[in-house]
Amino acid sequence: MPAHESTPPDSAVAARGRFPLLVGLLAILLACWLAFAPRSDGPPSEPPPSGPSRRDVPSPVPAGPSVALAIDFGNGIRCEYAALPWFPGMTVGDALDAASAARPGLEFAAWGRESQAFLTSLGGIANEGREGRNWLYRIDGRPGEVSFRIAKLEAQARVLWIFTTGE
Repeated sequence: MPAHESTPPDSAVAARGRFPLLVGLLAILLACWLAFAPRSDGPPSEPPPSGPSRRDVPSPVPAGPSVALAIDFGNGIRCEYAALPWFPGMTVGDALDAASAARPGLEFAAWGRESQAFLTSLGGIANEGREGRNWLYRIDGRPGEVSFRIAKLEAQARVLWIFTTGE
């Protein structure tokens, strides 16, 4: 090697290799700070809403005539909608629809329409068929004799759905 050329010491080579890395890290930190730092230029942001959302609040008690709807799951657990808004011509199916629209709502499924409508599940529990338990309804203690979609209700009626063998 000629006398006028010299090689930098190892520490200088190492320092030059770290410099781009250090600049890159500083650039990333600056970008993060700019992206996430609080800003004072402009209107303050709205605070998050306090309290429960509309979805979390139970439906209000209806004013005027009502009907009650209870569900007996056949295992000691019952669910009751004590006051669903009643209207002239209301059916057991309309009461289920009202409970479904209430908060918290009742889930149910059926097939068929009007006089041929048949409830297949209620509250996530499906009928078990001929040899098992199925959903049957009563109005004011009397067993339902027609499709739930056409069984009429009077104001203050009490509907009870029971998951039972029917015996």
